[in-house]
Amino acid sequence: MISMDTITKICELRGIIDAVLRPLIGRDYRLLEVPDYANPGDMLIFQGEMEFLKTLKVRCLEMSTMSSFASRSPTIMSDELLIFSGGGYFGDLYPRGPQFQRTVLQRYPDNPALILPQSTWFTDEHKLADAVRFYGARTNLSICLRDRQSYDFVRKHFPNPTFLVPDMAFFADLSEFREAQVESCTERTLLLARRDGELRESPTLTRFREDPRVDVFDWPSLVTPSSAQMFMQLLRRHPGRFGKLIDWYARHGFRKSLLRRALGLLAPYETVASTRLHGAILSLLLGKKVIMLDNSYGKNRSLYETWLWDCDTIRME
Repeated sequence: MISMDTITKICELRGIIDAVLRPLIGRDYRLLEVPDYANPGDMLIFQGEMEFLKTLKVRCLEMSTMSSFASRSPTIMSDELLIFSGGGYFGDLYPRGPQFQRTVLQRYPDNPALILPQSTWFTDEHKLADAVRFYGARTNLSICLRDRQSYDFVRKHFPNPTFLVPDMAFFADLSEFREAQVESCTERTLLLARRDGELRESPTLTRFREDPRVDVFDWPSLVTPSSAQMFMQLLRRHPGRFGKLIDWYARHGFRKSLLRRALGLLAPYETVASTRLHGAILSLLLGKKVIMLDNSYGKNRSLYETWLWDCDTIRME
């Protein structure tokens, strides 16, 4: 059962999301960058974005993946709002997202645009300067940041309107996945440990790994591809031919498959320690006791200190 403290915190964060974003999305929009890849964290963000956008009294004209949208040149009226999905790629760490944004913004220079809550990290000063020149020239582009560290950085370097907004995953409704949300049935702890370049080794992480009472896994979809993932990979080889099918499948079958597998991993545990930001957020939404470990550049700690420091069911190691 989710504690009242957790419920109160989630409601508070959803209220902030609504208060900041509702005035920014007052016109018909297109949501771009629907995930078509295997990270359930980004799919959880998309789940929250869908739930929030349903509350608005404006039309959704399109929800598309990067591969689908990039394969065509749709006619878009200049008053339509282009919305880019949130995540952790506003920087030079993951180039696919920024490259896609630039292509779209160059193709539709007159359209207002909004980047939903991001974390930012630049390792190359030249790439930062180039990004400032490009995004800064778009006076009709607003940028949302999901943690104080990222918000302060973007406000310092970019002239665009900036907004501090909680991660959109906090708006996710998991009611359609009730069959995957079994009651906690083990006293063991789960360590959700990422295996990529954002991993930050630490004595705490080593202690968890060596504890015989701790099970260590990463997201299942990043370790063993499912049939849904293999089908999506086949579709992505021909985006021009299967664009509409890619978009539909990403929103429906692929989304459900990724989130069910993630929920299936977390559900049996009462306590989850996570190096992955959305492992921690999803565990919080499920009513778990959560221990958050930082990533390589401080994203997790900054988000915790911005929004979650006063929530009793999550702590930062």
